[in-house]
Amino acid sequence: MPLDELESEAMGGQLRLYGRFRELADLRSLPISRLGEMPRNPPGAASSGINAGGNGGRTVLLGELAQVRRELKQADSLAFVSRGGEAYQPVVTLEVTRMPGQDSLKVIDRLLAELARAKAAPDWPARLDYQIVFNDGEKIWAELSDLGGNVLQAAIAVFVVLMLTLSWRAGLIASLAIPLTFLGTLALLWLCGQTLNTIVLVGMVIALGLLVDVFILIMEGMHEAMTVSGLSFDRAVVQTVEQYALPTLAGQLTTILALVPLMAIRGTMGNFIRILPWTIILCLALSLAIALLVALPLSRYVLVRGRPGQRQSATDRLSANMAQYFSNWSRHGPLRNRRTALAWSGGALGLVLVSLLLVSQISVEFFPQPDGRLASVNLELAPPATLEEAQQVADQVGELLRQQPYFETVIKDVGQRSNLVGADSLIPNRGNHLIGFSAVLLPRGGANRAGTWLRDRPSFEYLNALRSDLQALLVSYPGATATVSGEQLANGKDPIQIQIQGDRLEVLRQLSGQVQLALGQIAGVRDVRDNLGALQPDLKFFPKREALSFYGLTAADLAQQARYYTSSTDLGDFSPREGGDSLEMQLSTAWPSRAGALGGPTRPEELLAIRFFGRDPNRPGVPAAAVVEMVRGETPLSITHRDGQRTVTVMAQVEGITVGGDGPA
Repeated sequence: MPLDELESEAMGGQLRLYGRFRELADLRSLPISRLGEMPRNPPGAASSGINAGGNGGRTVLLGELAQVRRELKQADSLAFVSRGGEAYQPVVTLEVTRMPGQDSLKVIDRLLAELARAKAAPDWPARLDYQIVFNDGEKIWAELSDLGGNVLQAAIAVFVVLMLTLSWRAGLIASLAIPLTFLGTLALLWLCGQTLNTIVLVGMVIALGLLVDVFILIMEGMHEAMTVSGLSFDRAVVQTVEQYALPTLAGQLTTILALVPLMAIRGTMGNFIRILPWTIILCLALSLAIALLVALPLSRYVLVRGRPGQRQSATDRLSANMAQYFSNWSRHGPLRNRRTALAWSGGALGLVLVSLLLVSQISVEFFPQPDGRLASVNLELAPPATLEEAQQVADQVGELLRQQPYFETVIKDVGQRSNLVGADSLIPNRGNHLIGFSAVLLPRGGANRAGTWLRDRPSFEYLNALRSDLQALLVSYPGATATVSGEQLANGKDPIQIQIQGDRLEVLRQLSGQVQLALGQIAGVRDVRDNLGALQPDLKFFPKREALSFYGLTAADLAQQARYYTSSTDLGDFSPREGGDSLEMQLSTAWPSRAGALGGPTRPEELLAIRFFGRDPNRPGVPAAAVVEMVRGETPLSITHRDGQRTVTVMAQVEGITVGGDGPA
């Protein structure tokens, strides 16, 4: 620690105080206390902590009271990975999440470049390697490729249809206007502060089937005016605008007004879905502007003006013949007389009524189950469970998952949940009783490494079968529960969530049990649980006030000493003389059941061996039973509050049914 500068003609410089421990020998020689009264001896008379005058004033060193050693930090969680069904290898998992507003693809590219640079550096450990388990960039590029493919297919389809019904020239103009509309929409979204995401892509795909009508109508008008009627370009534009501009505007406007209510949805779902109608509205509005301001001027240079007496093309003759045929059929069919027209109208009304009846039978489901590749399997053992016990269960379940041919990669976490999908920040994510598996399925149609197996079904079908296998395996572990979560189109939460609020926790737990029992009896409802989790043993210590006063102790003394007995305390940093990062110094009681590891007692007899010491050094330690009363009980692992009240949430997933009805999903 810098103190000050020394100003002197003979000697000057910076004054520093060095107090950190840099050698284990220095730490072992730390004076803790003195025994007896320290006599007055001349300097240098004491050596090795013993005063030259005798036993009086003997210094007690830390090395005499404790074992001081340097070792690895005690692990509170473990991670392993298996790729392609291979054996699990120990790893350190690293999840990278971009900051809001950042370009995902750019962040991923910078991260991959940084990893490659670090691996190529000379100080990279020889036996260390890294693997990219899942890259969102691949998914983003796949979705962008799908959108590009849809745009290309739409442009080709419009070109072919107009080529067959009008001419290849009209089809060329309309097919070029489609990608121009999408590029303009992306530019407008960027100006509005939006990003290119999945919802935007879905909106553009939906708009694709709506905006092509605008270009088809405009090109139909220009082709009819210039090629068939032989009008000049100026007169053709005026005639096309007069005939088609208002109907086209009315059609686009009605669609836009139908989408406006979706923008008024509030809450989390509103934020999620609001960009969808906004994207479609921009596409529709921009398509009308491009049709009038781009497609029409471009027609001057692409379309050819017909000449008087020019023979009609085969396409025009085909269109005229089909129109004449439909006109004749209508006059001699549905429009033959009043009675026939009334019968056709009654049939149409009957179809509407049948459709309404069928709609009432459709199962209600806001978001269907997607065929996602990510899955989380979370296990919760009955507390208290040690990390070693969790490791044994994780090894057995891990072998079950590793043998499934549809998994490309499986990451096993012991001591924490998997938050790959379906993460809930309101429940504890770390603990010795928790086990998490993060899995990536093979792509649809992808084969395993041996090429002997191909994933040909949706991912949720495989996960449904996996749940049954897990339940059969966990029968050997009473109190253990398993939850399998796949990707969801919405917020990844369980489709069934029932909240129960109140003041008394025991009443809430009783009501939660009744709700879980009722849900468990419904066919198709699975993974029923609440956010309280399993009860863990709870030892409550109540101080005996009179006994504390008799022994000269206070409640603060009990709390401070109990903390040293039952946990490891961080004392500071240890800076090794050889350099490197500073090490943590932790103090813990050496309990026999811990076998030298840090932590509190694990056996009842060790609790009874605890002794508390007052401020009088001449008074011996006081047994714990003399000053505290121990009461055994049970307590939940977590308690959530909502609106100032204790809240229990009962959660469940569904299989084969929907939340809005009991029909098949």
